[in-house]
Amino acid sequence: MGTDLLSAYAELHLHTNYSLLDGASHPEELIESATELGYRSLAITDHDNLFGAMVFARLCKEASIQPITGVELTLAEDEHCLGRRHHLTLLAANREGYGNLCRLVSLANGLDLVDQNQRERRRLDPCLPVRRLAEHCAGLVCLTGCRQGLVASLTAGVRVAEAEVALRRWVDWFGHERVFVELQDNLVHGDRARNRALAALARKVGVEIIATGDVHYHDRARHRLQDVLVAINNRTTLDQSHQLRRPNREFHLRAPELQLRRFLEFPDAVANTLVVAEACAFDLTEDLGYRLPEPPVPPGHTPD
Repeated sequence: MGTDLLSAYAELHLHTNYSLLDGASHPEELIESATELGYRSLAITDHDNLFGAMVFARLCKEASIQPITGVELTLAEDEHCLGRRHHLTLLAANREGYGNLCRLVSLANGLDLVDQNQRERRRLDPCLPVRRLAEHCAGLVCLTGCRQGLVASLTAGVRVAEAEVALRRWVDWFGHERVFVELQDNLVHGDRARNRALAALARKVGVEIIATGDVHYHDRARHRLQDVLVAINNRTTLDQSHQLRRPNREFHLRAPELQLRRFLEFPDAVANTLVVAEACAFDLTEDLGYRLPEPPVPPGHTPD
């Protein structure tokens, strides 16, 4: 397999075991597999947290893989997160974006709530009221999310007009060049039809499409553990969790050439993974930096 082909795809939607009771592989396992498969860039997008971001970034650097820091954020349209929820994938393009990512995760975990009971409930079940997202979009690249993303779920439900409204809202907030409609094909019934509808919607709105794998484990065999984690997370048994679990074992880290074949109908979606990887130049191991507060002081005085 040629070097150009191996480096023609970057995985930008990946969960580690820091996606608690959902991701079924450690960062070490995922990055070891990524190295064997020839990846040059890899993102971490755990659910509503950055717990594993620094470990992931350091391991990627040791393996000569570009680390991209992201989060799959849980959003709700209502202020108290009591209604229907949906997912959105966000990647830090620069230091400002990483700062906004941290702020959004803090808000999703209720750190701004005064009521202690509400704060504890949000900590145990993170969710961000969608209006708060609009305040912290700078420096972020927005991928519209998995099957549970608002745009994808509305499109799959043949509510295309509503999906267009949702997509245009992301465009208004993030900008045309920073919004990508996410296509996923894990050989699940409905994937191909949904991707075609999403691609058509992206053309209408004037944004690009992007391919992702929705990776939850490094190897196919690990799907059994992922099933167990989902059952535990939902406080039920394996026998009673069929509707909650992943429909097959295709949510593993696939070789770049396999992703190229799976998205032959949408070559731009694959090519755009490299465009986004290049745009997300922020390196958590090098670019974080520390700036102390600079309070105003009278002339002739220092902050000390």
